[in-house]
Amino acid sequence: RNLGRLTRLFLKAEQERQHNYLKDGPYVSSQEAVAIYTTMVHWLESRKFSPIPFPPLSYKHDTKLLVLSLERLKEMYQNKSRLTHAQREELGLVERAYDDPHSTLSRIKRQLLTQRAFKEISIEFMDLYSHLIPTYDIEPLEKITDAYLDQYLWYESTKRGLWPNWVKPGDSEP
Repeated sequence: RNLGRLTRLFLKAEQERQHNYLKDGPYVSSQEAVAIYTTMVHWLESRKFSPIPFPPLSYKHDTKLLVLSLERLKEMYQNKSRLTHAQREELGLVERAYDDPHSTLSRIKRQLLTQRAFKEISIEFMDLYSHLIPTYDIEPLEKITDAYLDQYLWYESTKRGLWPNWVKPGDSEP
């Protein structure tokens, strides 16, 4: 009963926040936005950054990036002794992606090229009695696509020198 009440209050506060944003407009003035944009452009030019293209259909690092992204998804279930049905299903999709990386990559790229609608996500709240923590449930296929895109963008931006050394993880770090 308490969780339901707190959930309604959370959703009401979020709706109020969004309504205030629409009513009051963006909280960044046009001059500030231009200054931010100009600073970003100058920073990218100083690093001689070139735009990252869409992942090509035949990319030599595709399989390696996919395996890295699948390993990151699989890590979430390493320490769990009991899995829910949804978690077992997601782990099964990850294993199938390991078994057939080429069809997985073609599905990911087709999805990135053609998908124009947002997928639904569900939200649940973890009640810690002092506060609520929202947890979002995202479809497993979306997670695989997002993980691959994350690995691809990180690799390409690192290769183009976007990140300074203090941002990149080092081998000497734990």
